[in-house]
Parts: sequence; C-alpha cells; structure tokens
Amino acid sequence: MQRLLRTGPTLGCLLLMFSMVLARIILSCSDLVLQLDSLEDVWDGHRLFTHVLCATDIHLLLLSLFLFPLLFWRMEEQLGTLYFLQLSTLCTLSSAILYLLISSFLPLPPVPASGYLATQLALLIAKHKAFIWRLSKKWSFMLPYGILIITQFIFPESPLLFHICGVISGLAVRAGLLHHFELSVLRRQALDSTHLCSCLGSFNLARFIPAQAESTLLHDINSTAQERLPFTYIDAYESVLSSDFPIGGTAMHNSNVTNLRESPVWLGDPISLEDEMLEAGILASLREYEEQEKRKQETTLNKSSVSALR
Repeated sequence: MQRLLRTGPTLGCLLLMFSMVLARIILSCSDLVLQLDSLEDVWDGHRLFTHVLCATDIHLLLLSLFLFPLLFWRMEEQLGTLYFLQLSTLCTLSSAILYLLISSFLPLPPVPASGYLATQLALLIAKHKAFIWRLSKKWSFMLPYGILIITQFIFPESPLLFHICGVISGLAVRAGLLHHFELSVLRRQALDSTHLCSCLGSFNLARFIPAQAESTLLHDINSTAQERLPFTYIDAYESVLSSDFPIGGTAMHNSNVTNLRESPVWLGDPISLEDEMLEAGILASLREYEEQEKRKQETTLNKSSVSALR
C-alpha cells in the first residue's frame, strides 16, 4: 500500500533514541554492560535488556542514532509502533542470551556486550523488506552484513561477538524460529484500540503508527522461499499449460483448468505446490487413460457387432 509519508520521527524510534542519550548522560556503562561475570545475582538480570542503552564507544552510539532516521523510521511505519518495539525487545533478548551461551564456551572473556547496534542488525535482517524502498532487493539484503564488516574495520574494539549474535538472532526471527513469541496481528490491533494508545496517537511530537494489516507486515517465515509474490493454483497451471510439454505425459483439458479456478489461493511452500501439481497431473493422466480405454472398448464392441451381423 503506497501512501505519502508524513514528516517527523516515529514514536518508537524517538523513545529509543531519547533513552540511549539519557542513559549515556546520567548512567554509568559499568552498571549496564552485559558480560558473563556481571551476572552475579538475580537483580543483575536487567542487563539482558539495559545493555542496549549504553555504548562504551561514543562512535557506536552516534552510528546507532544515525541509523534510526535513515532506516528505522520507515521500518516502524511498515510494522507499527507496538510491533516494532516488541520485535526490538525480542531481538535484544535473543542476542543477549546467545552471547552469554557462546561466552561460556570461550577460554577468554570477550568484549562486553553494549549498545543497540546488535539489535539494529537483527532487525535489518529479520525485516529487510521494510526498508527495500531505499535500496534494491540485493543491496537491502547485504546492508546489515556490510555494516557489521565496516564497523569492525573502523572500530576494532567494538563487541564483534555480540554483533554476530545479533545477526544470528535476525536470521532466527526471519526463519520463523521465534514466531511464537511475537504478538499476533489481532492482539496488536486490540492493544492499539486501548485508551493509552489513543492518547499516544494524538501526540504531536512523534507519530504513533497503528498495527498494519497482515498483508503489509512483510513477515518472512521460510527464508527465501517466501520472498516471492503469492500466486494461485491456476497461475501455476496456466504457466505450465503454456509450455511445450504436458503434465504427467498428457495434456490437460480446458475443463480441468476451469475446475482449478475454483481452488483456493495458495500462499504456502512451493515444495507443497509441486506435490499438488504432480498429483493433479497424475489424476489428469488417469482420466485421459480411462477415456482412451473406453474408446477402445467401444471400438471393439462395434467391430464385434459388425462381425456378428456379417
């Protein structure tokens, strides 16, 4: 759905930017960074989330703040404010847990995890279609990996392991491995209808984006197979019928195609579609064979009748 974009920051991105700047000013990074040794008691569990508010390198903080208006305002417009914040929280938590698991197997402690860049890399990989309007499809897919390489080249002291964990988390979200932890569209729309969200929608400083319809969420569940546009049974069959070879050894009749027009729209895995096409081709071949056998029997009966009359 194409529409004119209003100017101004989105509410979710503005809230994250303000929190990062405020934490940099009034808080100490040593109280927020995430490391295996820093989790001494239960109360240190807040580091699983609050480590994104502190970047030990000011340049990484400036890079994260720069990426918000460049890419993530548009992403929030596509996903909705609540879904963007919930997905950010999910990517942050999964990256932190994966970082701690990998750190426990290393002989030396890695660089402490801090900053929001790992979550941004996860979001760019998980929902790269949400900013494809700025770049081509190929470059939008390669952008987060380019940011990771350039960041590590320019800032060698940056937490490379943590950023790699962010990339892995983005791939997991894109593959649908964490889909059960995401709120459904109906639940997000129900939250948008609450009084609090109505008040946020009237906030003039930033824009509250309501939950988008299911067809506009750009939800990637099965890697690259779902990157293609949805199609129907009849589109696939007509494309095969226009080729020079028949299905199942025999050509399909127009009546079969007419019957297929009544089939429901197919939005699933192309592998299952191939199975459906193969089954339909076999059925068409069996019908054709039965018709040929009937013709042969009728011809044989006619010949026998003529012989008997003679």
